[in-house]
Amino acid sequence: MSPKKKLKKKNTDKEVARGNGKSIESWIWDAACSIRGAKDAPKYKDYILPLIFTKRLCDVFDDEIDRIAVEVGSRKKAFQLARADHKLVRFKNPKFRDKRGRLRTFDRVVANPMWNQNWFTEADYDADELERFPAGAGFPGKSSADWGWVQHMHASLNAIGRAAVVLDTGAASRGSGNAGTNKEKTVRQWFVDHDLIESVLYLPENLFYNTTAPGIVLFLNKDKPKSRQGRVLLVNASQIFEKGDPKNFIPPEGIARIADTLLGWKEEEKLSRIVDHGELAKSDYNISPSRYIHTSDAETYRPIAEIVAELEAIEAESRETDAELKRILEKIGV
Repeated sequence: MSPKKKLKKKNTDKEVARGNGKSIESWIWDAACSIRGAKDAPKYKDYILPLIFTKRLCDVFDDEIDRIAVEVGSRKKAFQLARADHKLVRFKNPKFRDKRGRLRTFDRVVANPMWNQNWFTEADYDADELERFPAGAGFPGKSSADWGWVQHMHASLNAIGRAAVVLDTGAASRGSGNAGTNKEKTVRQWFVDHDLIESVLYLPENLFYNTTAPGIVLFLNKDKPKSRQGRVLLVNASQIFEKGDPKNFIPPEGIARIADTLLGWKEEEKLSRIVDHGELAKSDYNISPSRYIHTSDAETYRPIAEIVAELEAIEAESRETDAELKRILEKIGV
């Protein structure tokens, strides 16, 4: 099949998927044109970026269909597989494999998996043939696959590999402090006990376009220096941001401060702490920086007499306002 014909086939698939004979490129272009002029220039990007992201998702899906088609023999079969099991395609069929079909490994892995996926069952983990889910870790529970993806990233690292994974803040603490066992906490404990977690970064809220919730960045290192073994650097950067419209952002100097702390493995009051595994164990393997680093100022207590005087002044002002309002209402005959 010539490149030209192949491209036409891809566009046809997209048109069929949308059901109106219009390509995704045309749909996005029309959408962008329809809001141009209707929105101020600074706001325009807030609408355009999601459209670009939609196009990117479509391209990735199309590439994924091509990859699966090579394995199953045709794009038609690939579409049938995706429709029947569309939530599990990447999880069950990882893209990066070597010639023997084994999972490829890398020096560096950066990932932002969808948070709190509840689509995967214990059977999906048990059926894995790539040795991604080790004994003692494995199935983290059906309510959230966060630590399932962390295990996938870990399995994708070579002997000196390092990873950064963006997760929901709950991934750092769910199950800790609860009576009994918790599967997600058990997996988290496995990573702590095997000394794979180097740092955890707590992000400010309202940074991401699809949620106002803060997130964490979990840093894994399969070759931690001796000076860092048995310990984890926790960084609470929840206050390092500037208000934006519609989203907050971390300014350049804030990024530099966070990076300097992480790279230098430095402690700073109200920002970072180095916590040993013993303390993590006492906290039931809660690895959330907000648990160990408090960013607010210490509470100050005012004298009661001062508070009473302030309340009396407010009440007096309220009485004057009420009296003035009554006089105005009487003048207009109410």
